[in-house]
Amino acid sequence: MRLLKNILDYKEKGLERKTIEGTTYRTRADIEPSIIFGFSFGQSTEEGSPNYRIARSIIDAREFYGKGLPTIVQSEVGECLLKLGDKNFYESDEGYKTDKRKKSLALPQISTKQAMDNSVLMAEDKNLKKDAVLYAAHPAHMERVMAIGKKVGLESSPFITEEVSWSSRDNQKWVRSPYLWIVREILTRIHHKIFGYV
Repeated sequence: MRLLKNILDYKEKGLERKTIEGTTYRTRADIEPSIIFGFSFGQSTEEGSPNYRIARSIIDAREFYGKGLPTIVQSEVGECLLKLGDKNFYESDEGYKTDKRKKSLALPQISTKQAMDNSVLMAEDKNLKKDAVLYAAHPAHMERVMAIGKKVGLESSPFITEEVSWSSRDNQKWVRSPYLWIVREILTRIHHKIFGYV
């Protein structure tokens, strides 16, 4: 993963535009995903927030690829799915720790690497196929999600909205604006490279 590549919006060759329910997404139409992993972007869950849009994208991805796709998400995205009337998902940060195969108290905030590890562990524990993973994440977050997934050996494809939104009042300050995101994301990418996450 290069330091500045796709830092604000994920662009990859081979992605096609698909419009579903009036929203345009970029994805690879040539894959048959076996599971969806959804990654939160900050903590906001109100309508119009990035996590709400990620939840909506999961519903639309199931419409496009197949309604029965198992889905594992972080809790903020799960809360938004519930608001949208969808209960067909597992929460990756609900009681899972990546260092032990047992239940524990949910962590208040976990990293993308921990969320990926938790999602993989949960898929294994529930005997869900993960041979082709579809990622639902914020466009600015997708580069890191894809790189971490590749490092853990997952075959994957993004499913992202064309519209990049920010949550100006989020508790996690770095998702409030592109400027705050760039600073934190550069430091995070350096950290991940040093520690072998990507």
